[in-house]
Amino acid sequence: MTEYGLNVYFDGDFDVHNDIWIWQFPENMKSYDCKGVIAFLDPAYTVSYATAMELMYSQTIDASYGTKEECLPVVPIYLDNLRITSEQEQINTGLGCREYPDGTINEFALKEKELFDSTFDELLDRDILGKSKHYYKKKYLNGRACNKIIIELLNQIGANKNVIGNVTMESIALTIADACGEAVFSPEKKIKPITEEDSSEKADTENDNTKENDSTSKTTRSKSPLYSFTLYGKRYDGLKLKYYMLTVFKEVMAKHTNKLDLLLSSLSCLHEGDMIGNRDFSSIFRAGERVEIAGRTVSIGTSLGKGAVQGYIDKLIKLCGESQDILVVDEQTA
Repeated sequence: MTEYGLNVYFDGDFDVHNDIWIWQFPENMKSYDCKGVIAFLDPAYTVSYATAMELMYSQTIDASYGTKEECLPVVPIYLDNLRITSEQEQINTGLGCREYPDGTINEFALKEKELFDSTFDELLDRDILGKSKHYYKKKYLNGRACNKIIIELLNQIGANKNVIGNVTMESIALTIADACGEAVFSPEKKIKPITEEDSSEKADTENDNTKENDSTSKTTRSKSPLYSFTLYGKRYDGLKLKYYMLTVFKEVMAKHTNKLDLLLSSLSCLHEGDMIGNRDFSSIFRAGERVEIAGRTVSIGTSLGKGAVQGYIDKLIKLCGESQDILVVDEQTA
């Protein structure tokens, strides 16, 4: 990425015979000069405790974005889908293991596991890991649990998914600019403006009320996809992803106030009380809306990608005992 004037730290010092990696990547992420994390994703990435640890750590308070006010942006580059084989599900990722199957000794296994577990606990407390507590019990990390942790994390933070499949240096640069702002590149290096075609996979995760003075957020953006749909027989046209989600949640929840406790305990995009813009809580609630349901204040977080939004909507409808037929969504329009 040097041709774009971007300095990239690569954790090439990872080795089971030294502890350089275990202190170097946290220090780099805590630096004010660190503006984001690039993750090159494929099935092998998702069954590595080392990559899982780095990705999780990027969302900790320690690794917050320079000012300690928000987590580092994650730029996922999908080299392949993240589906793993049954063999990969069963492998021992090696977390906490002093001796690997090939006889290699990891003298710093305990330090690695301590950092992994403390990071895991923090993100669970801040509701950034979804259901991951059910996959990993802090004793043995197999491939399935590791894969689930990474996928849950990406979904929870609504990570940008611009680059999928045909990966080029230009497309990576565009995605970095979109997630982190063009200010991360050298001023003399020009990045081509992001077009609708470039960002067809881009989710609408903007918060209209934040980052007014943050120069790193001023980036050229394309028009977000708009959603037209029919809900309970009523027609809605041309809504952004955020308002599509809010409309469905408010209308369905209003008809099922008796399910409120179930929904609050089952959907991490919902929380009782005023959580919108609360940076000490989940990143999902950077944007959203507070609503009154059965005399209770409920926050609906909308800082999510379109895949996560649709997943939450599907689960909402199912938990309320409704048929999926109550919602008919047209093709998205630009």
